[in-house]
Amino acid sequence: MKAFVDAAEHRRVDSWLTAACLALGAGLYATSLRNGFAFDDIPIIANNPIVRELEGLLRYFSSSYWGPSTSVESAYRPMTLRVFAVQWMIGSGSPWPFHFVATVLYGICCALAYGMARSMLAPVGAAVAALAFTVTPLHVEAVANVVGQAELWVFAWTAIAFLLYVEARREPTLRPMRLAAIVGAYAVSLTFKEHAIVLPALLLAYECGYGVGWRRLLRPEATSARVIVLASGIAAAVFVAVRAEISTGDSSQWDIRDFGVVERSIVMLRLLPTIMRLLLWPAHLAADYSPQFISATTDLDGAFAAGAAILLGLVVGAWYAARRAPAITVGILWAAIAWLPVSNIFFRSGVLIAERTLFLPSFGIALALGALTPAVLRLLAPLRVLRMTVVAVAGCVLVLGGARTLERIPAWEDNAAVFAQMTVDTPTNARAWAALAEYYNMVARAEPADSMYRKAMELDPGHRLIELNYGLFLQGVGRFDEAAPIFRRFLEVMPDATSAHLGLVSCLLATRQYSSARLAILDAQAQDINYGLFRRLRRSTDSLLVATDTIDARNRWAREGRPFDRSERRFLLTMARGRVWSASLRRRLQEMQATAVPDNQASTGRAP
Repeated sequence: MKAFVDAAEHRRVDSWLTAACLALGAGLYATSLRNGFAFDDIPIIANNPIVRELEGLLRYFSSSYWGPSTSVESAYRPMTLRVFAVQWMIGSGSPWPFHFVATVLYGICCALAYGMARSMLAPVGAAVAALAFTVTPLHVEAVANVVGQAELWVFAWTAIAFLLYVEARREPTLRPMRLAAIVGAYAVSLTFKEHAIVLPALLLAYECGYGVGWRRLLRPEATSARVIVLASGIAAAVFVAVRAEISTGDSSQWDIRDFGVVERSIVMLRLLPTIMRLLLWPAHLAADYSPQFISATTDLDGAFAAGAAILLGLVVGAWYAARRAPAITVGILWAAIAWLPVSNIFFRSGVLIAERTLFLPSFGIALALGALTPAVLRLLAPLRVLRMTVVAVAGCVLVLGGARTLERIPAWEDNAAVFAQMTVDTPTNARAWAALAEYYNMVARAEPADSMYRKAMELDPGHRLIELNYGLFLQGVGRFDEAAPIFRRFLEVMPDATSAHLGLVSCLLATRQYSSARLAILDAQAQDINYGLFRRLRRSTDSLLVATDTIDARNRWAREGRPFDRSERRFLLTMARGRVWSASLRRRLQEMQATAVPDNQASTGRAP
């Protein structure tokens, strides 16, 4: 009878703590409902026709994540696009449904985090783990920036699959419906974002701590675990095959594009102290981690030594805790496994470090902290004053985490807020200044845009793409004589860059250098890039040469009896068409730039 009462009491406590985590998580991000679209929200949601119109389900499963508004084809997240389309329809394009869903979904993730922690810890430890997970400012990017919903959906479905697995392992036999539910949840999580593929490895990590142990995974008592992992592996293989068919692009962080596995491992080992700092003490945050804020080098320096020491400490800690506090081992393994898809070690990712990609790994660290709590309290039991001091300090840290989260949310309000905050968080990051310059250029504030472009080029003088964007800015404000040399320099490095060719021709025509413009057009045609556009430009230029009594094209043009237009109307019309066409190539240009410039430079756009 007492056991029954105790079980009922535990269920009641668990229900209250689950509800508290859900309410705290959702309430903490209530202020994000005022945010708009920012950063990657613009190309993926606001400018993506697949999101703006609710299509049939198959359309999303046959489309790349970035949609036809760009030429990036390096991600495949059909269900993410689908839920975005539904939210767009509900709000008629307003950002509030997106932020409302993200806020509620984060609360659900916090409740599921408590459930997963509770499957391995007592209520006190599970509550500490869930609170640490809920209030960490590291999650602000994933929740306050709309495209971060993919991280939330993956976590939610992964947690559901994990909890179903834990229940299945407690049953004497594996029921087919339970197996179908686990694999189904896993399959759904894969369609939200690719890094969900790690679930089978996470289940094996649980087995190492709370199941049969890794030494007995091949024995009969682990049959259920093997069947579930095998079925999940088949689902993953099918997903990988479909993704390879749909998404053929490469979004590799091109600072390490030419690095091998060993070199990439050294780079990421050097960055491990920064990653651990973000997971454990995310006081300083940044929307963009790029040179010169972090460096992608293979130097065996102090950063490498610190990363190696941290890695050794984690390995030793996981081994030591395997029998004494298995939740710590599971937590360390969880964090490591969840981080591997974006670690650039085995698979090149689009970023070196991004806060949103640490959302799933952060649960592992929270779980380890929750597992440490009972051990510390038992150790300090005889020292009542010290014990109360530790509890008070821990409470203050949690409160500070929540306060820092609330302070950080407005930084993702819109592009102006994001880019301005980037220059504060990472003042030596050229990409931050270039992004803010592009924003000011977009809202027609030429003077601050010019100043910030110059600041970006001063910080990273060899960054060709920033220089190209500055040239396009100068062209747009009518400073053609300054823009033309920039386009010429860019074409020396990347001769097939359409925007640079188009910009150079535009500058030469605007300054009435028709002969030089004709030669530039011929050079562009020789590169075999959008031949039709440059053919129309050539006709307009030849017409202008005749109209202005320039000798080098008159004979052919007049001999063929072609009309010429002294008003330059044809040229203006062609250039207008060219500008519309060229704007759709911005993403493609970033990929092209990545393969044509030195490896110590970085793109101004954020990879998917």
